[in-house]
Amino acid sequence: MNDMQLPPRQLDGAEVLLWAMSERESYHTIPYGANPLEENVISVKAMAICRYTNGDCYYLFKCDQDWDVVSDWDAASVDEAQAIAQAHAIDETIVWRNIDA
Repeated sequence: MNDMQLPPRQLDGAEVLLWAMSERESYHTIPYGANPLEENVISVKAMAICRYTNGDCYYLFKCDQDWDVVSDWDAASVDEAQAIAQAHAIDETIVWRNIDA
């Protein structure tokens, strides 16, 4: 694993359930497919599946190296959030970790 810190227990006020960090430089960039060395390009180095207390849906938070949320997607289930994340990861299998593990 890279030298990033472990995730906080909450991101943007939502409880972190599962998290993952890229084993490479990043999962992808924003804008998608952009050169990470270019100005104003964000590298998505980590992702977390979160849920707000009493919330109805789950959120896939895409994060930079400091666990700042740079993008999010809503999902009806953890499985759907994981599928969205995997579809966005470029040539890397995501290894999810439980926040309590």
